[in-house]
Amino acid sequence: MPDVIVVGGGVIGCATAYYLAREGASVTLLERGELAGEASGAAAGLLAALSDEGGNRGAAFQALCLDSLSLYGSLLPELDATGVDVRYRHGGVLHVALDDAEARHLRHRFEAQRALAPNNRWLDSAGIAREEPLVSANATAGLLSPDEHYLDPQRLTLALAEAARRHSATVLTETPVTALVRHRDRLAGVRTLTGALPADHVVLAGGPWTSRLAARLGAHVPVYPVRGQMLSLKGPTPQLGHVIWGAHAYLVPREDGQTYVGATVEDVGYRRRNTNAALTHLRRAAAALVPSLASAPLLRAWSGLRPATPDALPIMGLLPGWQNAWVATGHFRNGILLAPISGQLLAQSILSGSDHPTLGPFSPNRFAE
Repeated sequence: MPDVIVVGGGVIGCATAYYLAREGASVTLLERGELAGEASGAAAGLLAALSDEGGNRGAAFQALCLDSLSLYGSLLPELDATGVDVRYRHGGVLHVALDDAEARHLRHRFEAQRALAPNNRWLDSAGIAREEPLVSANATAGLLSPDEHYLDPQRLTLALAEAARRHSATVLTETPVTALVRHRDRLAGVRTLTGALPADHVVLAGGPWTSRLAARLGAHVPVYPVRGQMLSLKGPTPQLGHVIWGAHAYLVPREDGQTYVGATVEDVGYRRRNTNAALTHLRRAAAALVPSLASAPLLRAWSGLRPATPDALPIMGLLPGWQNAWVATGHFRNGILLAPISGQLLAQSILSGSDHPTLGPFSPNRFAE
C-alpha cells in the first residue's frame, strides 16, 4: 500500500485521510493550524443535498450531493466508534416563502425536484403553522424537505481524523508545509519545519489556499475565498423542530438552545472579520422568519472562508502534468455534505492510480492552461 500525505485538516482532508487509511494506505495528514480551524469549523453543518443545490449546477453535481448524503448512512456508524458525537439530527428542512415572488420560486423548485425528492411536501400557510408555530404569520407557502439533516461540522471533522488515526494514520497539527519536494513529474514528498516527509502520493486539500500550494507546482487551480458570516442567537423557546430556510437566511436549531443564523456570501479576498452591516442583515432576516428572534440575545458571531471556483463546482483529481499530485478543493458551501463521497472517490482514485470516472466533471483538467 502507498504512503500518502494529505495537506489540509479540514473536513475534506480528514475524510480523504480516513478513507485512505481504512483501505490500508499509510497516511500522514498535515494541518498548519488546528483541525477544522477554517471553513469546516465555521460551517452550519447542513446536509442539504437538495435545498442548497436545487439542480442549478448540473446533473453530475446533483448526483454527487445525493450520493454523499446516502453515504452518511454507512459512515456515521463507523464514526460512532471514535467516541466523538457528531450530533447528527434528522429534523429536515422547511423552506418558507414570505411573499408571492418567493412562493413562485419555491413552487418551481418543488415541481423540479419531484422525481428526486418524492417525500417533499408542499405546505400552505396553515400547514406551515402546524409544522412550526413560531414561523411568521406572513409565510404564504412552504416546502418541507424531510430527508435533509444537519450535524456539528467541527465534531464531524474531528471524528474523521480520529477514525483515520484508528486505522493507523498520523495526524499532525501546527505543521505547515514549507515546500513540495519535486522529482521530474512526481512529488517525492513534502518539507515541514521539522524536516522532509517522503510520500508516494500527495493530496492538496487546503481550501482556498490550495491555489497557492498548486502554484508551487506550476499548476492552475482557480480556487478563491468567499467569506460567509454567521451568528448565534439564544432561543427561541420552544426550540425549532426543523432548519428554517428563507430567501435571505437560514436558521439551524442546536441542541444547546442556540439558533445559528447564516450566512452571507462575500467575495472580499482573505478578510475574515465580521461586519456590523452583515450581522444586522442576518438578524433582520432571522426575525422576518421567526419574529420571536427579534429580541433574542446575540451569543456570538463568526465567519469562514469558503473555497469557491469559477464554475461553482469542486476541483478533485490528479493535477495535470503530475503522476502523483492530487487536489481536493472548491466545495464552496457544500464541503460538509460532500466530505464522504469526496474522500471515498479520492481514495479509490489514488489507490488505483487514476481518476475515478465519477470525478470527470470535477477534474482540474478543465482549467488546464
